[in-house]
Order: sequence, then C-alpha cells, then structure tokens
Amino acid sequence: MDRFDLQRLELHRRFVERTAMNVQTLSELTLRFDHNALGPGAREQLRYIAHNLAGAAGTFGFPVVSATAADLEDRLLSPGRHDIGQSCRALITQLKQVTSSMPAAPLRRQGDLQKRPIATADSRALPEVVPNGVLIVARSPELDRLSSIVAGLGYTPIDVLTSKLEGPASIAAALVSDTVPEALQICRRYSPQVPVLLVGSDASFHGRLAAVRMGTTGVLTRPVDASELADWLEELAPRETGRPHFILIVEGDRLLAETYALELESAGMRCEVVTDGAMTLDRIAATNPDLVLLETRLPGINGIELARIIRQSRRDLALPIVFLSSESDPLLQLEARTLGGDDFIEKPVDREGLVALIRLRAHRGAELRSLMERDGLTGLANHGRFMDRLAQELERCRRTKAEVTVAMVDLDHLQRINEQFGHMGGDAVIRVLAQVLVARLRRIDVVGRYDGDQLAVILLDTAPELVGKVLDQIREGFASLPFRMADTAFSATASIGVAGSRDFPQIERLIGAAEAALADAKQAGRNSLRCAHAAATPEGAPVYSGPAMPH
Repeated sequence: MDRFDLQRLELHRRFVERTAMNVQTLSELTLRFDHNALGPGAREQLRYIAHNLAGAAGTFGFPVVSATAADLEDRLLSPGRHDIGQSCRALITQLKQVTSSMPAAPLRRQGDLQKRPIATADSRALPEVVPNGVLIVARSPELDRLSSIVAGLGYTPIDVLTSKLEGPASIAAALVSDTVPEALQICRRYSPQVPVLLVGSDASFHGRLAAVRMGTTGVLTRPVDASELADWLEELAPRETGRPHFILIVEGDRLLAETYALELESAGMRCEVVTDGAMTLDRIAATNPDLVLLETRLPGINGIELARIIRQSRRDLALPIVFLSSESDPLLQLEARTLGGDDFIEKPVDREGLVALIRLRAHRGAELRSLMERDGLTGLANHGRFMDRLAQELERCRRTKAEVTVAMVDLDHLQRINEQFGHMGGDAVIRVLAQVLVARLRRIDVVGRYDGDQLAVILLDTAPELVGKVLDQIREGFASLPFRMADTAFSATASIGVAGSRDFPQIERLIGAAEAALADAKQAGRNSLRCAHAAATPEGAPVYSGPAMPH
C-alpha cells in the first residue's frame, strides 16, 4: 500500500467520522421539522448538509446516499413540499449504515500520515541540470573554432578524443567534420544514439544523399554560421521535462477538496486548496495556476459569480476554469460555461474521469497561453507576459524577503545589421542572442523579449553582484560567434544593464534602473555590462549606473 492509498484510507475515515456528526444534526433538525419548528436558518443548514452529502457520498463510494441527499436538497428548494421529514429519515437510515462501514478510530500506523504539502508557485522549480553537451569530431584548428561556437551558444563542447562521456542523456548532438578520416562511417556509428550534423564543404545533392544514407540529421556547410547551428541545436537538444500542472481547487468542503487534490497529485499534478472564495484572487496571483477547479456553490458566493470576477482580469482570461457541482440541470451547466467556465464536472465525481479531464484542460490551457504569451520570433515570453511575471516575482519578494535581479540585454548596432543584411539578418542575430540566454541561464530564470532588439531577464533569488560573471561570460561568448549572411562574415555584440530588487523594489524603478545601466553600457562603448546602484539614486532622481560589476 503506497502513501496515496494510505491517504485515501485516512480521508475515508474522516468522511465516516463526519457522517456520524451529520446523523446527529439531521436527527435534531428532523425532529424540529416534525414539530413545525424549522426556521429559515435551520432550513438552510439542512440544505447545506444535503448539498455536501450529494457531492461527497458518491465520491467516497456511497452512490445511494448521494442520490437520497440530492433528492432532499431538491425538496428543500421546492416551496410547499411536505414530505421533507420522510426524506430526512431515509437519509439518516442510510448514513447510519455508512458509519458502520468503517471504524472511526484514527489510522496512524507506519508513523503519522504525512500531511499533504500545499504547493505554491515558489515550490515548483525544477532541479538544475548540466548544460547539454555537443560531441565534436574534428581536427585542429577547426576543432577549436567549432568548440568556440558551441560554447558561445551556451552548450558544452566535448572533444571525443580527449573527454570522457557521462552518457547519451546529456548529449544534444554530434558535429562531425568531413576532414577527419572515415567521417561518414563515424556518422553511421553515432547516428543510432544521437543526432549527427555533418560539417562539410560538399553541399551538392549527391554529397547530401551520401550523408543521409549514413544517418546524419543535417549538413552544415563551411564556414559554419552560428545562427544556423543555434537553430539546429535548439531543435535537437533534449526537451526539458515540463513542470507538473498546478491546480487551484476552490471548494467549500475541505474534505472533498483534499480528496480531489489527492487524486490529482497521485497522477503527477500539484494542488492547493482554497475553501474561502474571497481568497481566490490572491491565491491565483500568488501561485499562477494552470487551472482552477471551482465549486458552483460556495459559502457566501456563487461559483459562477466568482468565475466572472476572475475573468475581470485580462491576464486571467485564458485561465481554464472547470466547475464542480451536484447540479444536473443542463441550463445551469450552459450558464456556467457561458459566464466564464470551460467545462463542468457533475458530483459525485468519478476519480479517473476527474484526472483525465483536468489533465486535458490544463494541457490545452497551457498551449493556448503559450501562443498568447510567446514572442513569435524568439519563442521567449512577450513584453506583457514578462511584465506580469516580474510583478508576481516582486510581490513574492515582498512576502519572502527574497531578491531578484533584472538584466536588460540589447543588441549593439542592430540598425547597421538590418541595413547591410536586411531585417531577416537582424532577426537571425536576435534569435541567436535569445537562444544563448536560454541555454546559459538557469531553468528557473525568465527570459523575455522586452522591445525590438532588447531582451530582458529575471534572475530569481539572486543579487546583482552574484550574476556579473555569468552575464559577462554570456556577453563575451555571444561576441565571439561567427555569423554569415549573403556570403559575408560578421560578428555582433550586446550590452547589458543590471539592477536588483533590494535597491529598487518598485517595478517602475527596477526597470528604469536596469535601462539606465544599459544606457551607461552603451555610452561606455557598447559590448559591456553595467550595474545600477541605489546610493546615487534618491527617490524621484534619474537612476545612476555604476561601473561594471566585478568578476
């Protein structure tokens, strides 16, 4: 029995324990009904118990109880019904059978059951991995040139003649030069395990055909263009395992909410439970969920009303909302979908169906948001998404006393590149710069396209003085990359401005400080890095950029 089975057993025990309390309350309310002493408040209490049982009993394996409770709720909602007492007594009889289905003694063997962790946006970071390696089979000086390009693109060059391989899982591709003996045979030997790119001078049809027959994935002609190799490596590198979907469950019945959370977590998702509808917006802002699972009847608010409140924020227009309810009225379900919901799950909930539907909706929602929030050229977060994420991280910093660093990265002389090689040339250089940043920085960091030729980075939980060496290495590596357009070789450089949230906690001043540091780097001759300092920036004054950060 695994930990999920143990937790299911514990939740079932808690349901039985709560049912025993419901029997006592229902007995008292039924007695008052028989004596015509059931006032509006008591009637609402009776309806609330019936509503919860209608949704919960079937989920815990008591469908007859669920149906009886749903019938009682319908009778209570229908004015003039006089058979409520009979329905109450039938429900009490069934609930007494439930309480005998399992002993109420706590199950605490094998140590106390671990409390289910409540996930937050901060706890979903994946562990760091070693950058993808690229095997290189070439002779000097070509070996040195290819190694320099690979390193500049943010990958790890591996000379197969001198390095010990850690295993195929860390390898993005193999570069094989046609100048080494039996180059095509080497391609054939490597191709079953790793994508192979042949570096050669023969771009003819027959030359490419021979390469294909040896299992190569692509051919790079000399001199190697950094932008072409960058596109290949981005395509071939092992994909990062996606973060598990994060589900926010808004349900007034905590026992039911924890039951849904357990089933979703056992399927690899992460969950947080909210029982107070008024807290929903705060938790959405704090956790950035992939989907909201929302009960239609919450204490003090209708779930459909809450969905409309969520949709009042433009950043949450694409957030999937799936309603939960014991209501079977198709008109109510249609209203729920029309007023902000994406789907509707009837209680009692089928556990396997719940997992399948939530996974599907969360996945589709993530794909849709990716299309809405990604820059078409670079694949990075667009300006709006970047600013939303920065606002979220600054709010997190205020809560946790953490720190983030923002870096503005701007291509130097982009207009000159566009004039000489056209906008396609400039776009290729911007794309390579984006690929280098993504490859060299941590997975938890956020890289976005801020404006035109300017990219921006959020480095999480990091002070500015700690990122100087890494960003300078990225800048130097990018400057070393060889580009080739219209048979003309050229290089490109970038300037970087850095600022930290500890000195500039407001989003406007943080961005302004990083941009001012970037301007200082430009004025210093470009291809350099500068850091903003708060000491010289009193409130309301222009932000001053200090000298380059030490290595």
